[in-house]
Amino acid sequence: MQFLKLYNFVAFLLTTTGHGVLAAPTNSAVSCAGFDFREDGGRSLCSQEAAYKWDGESTTVKQGHDTSSTCDHVLEISVAVKVIRTRFCPGMDGSKTLTDQEKTSSLKKLRQIINAGVPSQQRNTFFVTTASEQVKGRAVQRWLKDRVFKATMFVNSEKTSANLKASYSPQKLIAVGNYLSKTEANSVKVGNLIDNALAAEAAKIYVIEQKKGKFSLAAGKSTKDTWGAFLEWYKEVVMAAEADMNSGAQVSNSGQK
Repeated sequence: MQFLKLYNFVAFLLTTTGHGVLAAPTNSAVSCAGFDFREDGGRSLCSQEAAYKWDGESTTVKQGHDTSSTCDHVLEISVAVKVIRTRFCPGMDGSKTLTDQEKTSSLKKLRQIINAGVPSQQRNTFFVTTASEQVKGRAVQRWLKDRVFKATMFVNSEKTSANLKASYSPQKLIAVGNYLSKTEANSVKVGNLIDNALAAEAAKIYVIEQKKGKFSLAAGKSTKDTWGAFLEWYKEVVMAAEADMNSGAQVSNSGQK
């Protein structure tokens, strides 16, 4: 019996740090790399006051809401998540000090920013016409997959893709550019907020780990710079689409003579 008590006492000591606090389990149930950064609720994140619609023909989107709209994250979740998983997750997932509760707290702060609906100056969620949102989503996916993919190549892929449910129109691509330009100030602010939060959480973790783990963000582009690079690329897409539209108009006019 005395031996059993001694065994239990030694086992307890082995599960504590030098400060008498229970150490975090080495096999964490919380994975930064596998965390879902999409807020539950979907359309509830958007409001009709923050909405853009496209008439299907013009090259602009207008303020307004209709039944063909869907809730869009202007700064795409995939862009934010790529930065987080590249720069933040290696340190967090490699930590043997952080508890699951501490990890979840940090990750939820980041998720809240990505899905921001208010205040209006920091909004990242807008209602936008489904057709425009789908083009934007394909553009981001294509750009993230291969950053040397030229803007003209994306325009051509929109013409020939067998997966498209709607017919190609350069006006649609240009309208997406108009939507991105109107919401750019918001999306850049959201990128800044994410970057500031990443730095703050990394600094907090560094203190929690008592400077032993030397937690720091891994090298790589910030969210703001990554998103900014995509916006610049999409401006080239708009130029290519405008050239395609003008070329089509010239052919049409010559055929009418």
